[in-house]
Amino acid sequence: MQSALYSVLFMQKRLQIFFKYNIIIITGNTTAAVFVLWKGADELFRIRLEFSDESYEEVKKTLNEHGIETDDESEYVLLHKSIFPERIAVRDNEGTRLLISVEDIITIESYGHNIEVHTSESVYRSADSLARFESILAPDKFLRVSNSVIIRTDKIEHITPTLYMKFILKMKNSEKVDVTRNYYTKFKTYFGI
Repeated sequence: MQSALYSVLFMQKRLQIFFKYNIIIITGNTTAAVFVLWKGADELFRIRLEFSDESYEEVKKTLNEHGIETDDESEYVLLHKSIFPERIAVRDNEGTRLLISVEDIITIESYGHNIEVHTSESVYRSADSLARFESILAPDKFLRVSNSVIIRTDKIEHITPTLYMKFILKMKNSEKVDVTRNYYTKFKTYFGI
């Protein structure tokens, strides 16, 4: 791909998209600034978008116009850094890709390399790791409570202390989650217990 400069308008803010030396650089007078590696001129480039609902379609359309396809399974992520995502990409039991609201999440659990996202309605699968979810979800709403579980803090129905520095949480979907010893102090500090 040849070097080119594209100027686009997003929500009355001027952004510059540079395609140069196999790197995409998006800059402007917003907090978004992203550097993404280009796979190669002969390969189709796909990117996963994590933007607010208000700008998601506009960013997707602009990238598509410049030959960049969006794909919820892509290893490359274009993330608007000033916000936490309002929705995440998951798959249902039939393998259909869906975008679910972060507000609906109760727990995110890891079973080896399999990630399950639990809501009150269903259980979904995700290609992201727990570490990735921990880094992109709002820390005032989500908390890691063990090596394999992240919870949404406002979806806790009941906290039961146990012996040996543990808590058992009953979530709004009736699921029970253990706060393990390694996360005990962090949990207590978070809730001021």
